[in-house]
Amino acid sequence: MLGSLQPLLAMRDGDGALALPVIRLAGGRIDAATPVGPVAIELDGEALPDRARVLNAAFTVDIESDLGRLRGLVGVSGRDLQSLTASLVIDEASLRLAGAVVNRLTGTVDFTLGDGTPDSLIARLDLAEATLKGAEFAAGELALELTPTEAAVEGALSAANQAFDVTLHARLKDYRTRPKLALELAGRITAASPIWALLSLPPPAGGRGQINLRLDGDVPARTDWPGAVDQLLPWLRAGDLRGRLDVEVADVAYPGWMGGLDGRVGLDLAFASDVLSIALPADAEFRLAVLDRALMASAGLPAELARH
Repeated sequence: MLGSLQPLLAMRDGDGALALPVIRLAGGRIDAATPVGPVAIELDGEALPDRARVLNAAFTVDIESDLGRLRGLVGVSGRDLQSLTASLVIDEASLRLAGAVVNRLTGTVDFTLGDGTPDSLIARLDLAEATLKGAEFAAGELALELTPTEAAVEGALSAANQAFDVTLHARLKDYRTRPKLALELAGRITAASPIWALLSLPPPAGGRGQINLRLDGDVPARTDWPGAVDQLLPWLRAGDLRGRLDVEVADVAYPGWMGGLDGRVGLDLAFASDVLSIALPADAEFRLAVLDRALMASAGLPAELARH
C-alpha cells in the first residue's frame, strides 16, 4: 500500500511497538484521486521515536481540493497504529460545498484511538463569511465532543449588523444503544435577517422576533441518524420526544397586508410513533394594529376592525 515504505510497518520490537527510524519530509507532496475529486497534500516535518519507543510526529500540511483548502499543523503520538493521539491545528481553511460556502475557517481537532477503536474526538471551530443557500452569515462557532457513549454539540451562528443570531446546545447519551437527546435552541430574528432567504420566504418590512425550542427524550439509534438537514424532522418524529416552542414577535409589518403585529405563544410539542402533536395553550396572545381591508373582507370581518 505504501510502496517502498511498506516494510517499515513490519518493523516491530518484542512487545509489538513500531520500531521506526527518524523520518523527515521536506517539500513532500501527495496527489490522490478520491471520491470527491483530486486532492493535493503538501507536507513538511518529521517523525521521531523517543526512548520509550513512542513515535512523535509533527507536520505542516497544505491540502487543496475542489472542496476547498486547509493549511495547518498535524501532530501524532503513539506506540503503534492501534493506540495513538492526533491533533490538527487549522490556521486557515475554506470550504466549498453544494449550497454552502465558508470563506474562513480556523480551529482545532483532537482525536484519540485506543485498542483500534476511537476513544474521543474534540473539535473547536470558528467560521466567518459563510453563505448557506444564498443566505449570508458573518460568523459562527462549532464545538463537538464525542466519546464511545456520548456526543455533545454546541453551535452559534450570527449575521452582520445584529440582524440574526442563533445558539444550539445538544447532547446525546448512550447513542450506540438507546440514545437520549437533550436539545436547546434559541434564536433572534429581525426583518434584515438572512434566514428569510434560507427559508425562501418574503422578509417583513420591519419587526423582530425571538424563538426558544427545547426537546428531551429518546431518538433512533446511531444507524438511523439523519445524514442531511432535511432528514432531521423525520428522524425526530421517529423518536419519543417532549418539548416546548416559545415564539415572541414585536412590530412585524408587511405593507399592503398588515402592520404592528405583536404577540407571544408557547407550544407544547410531542413526537411519538412518527406523529407530531402540538398543543396550543390558552394564554397565547397576539395583537394587530393594521390589517388590509380586502383581506378582512375575504375573511368576512367588518371593515371597521381594520385598525383595531
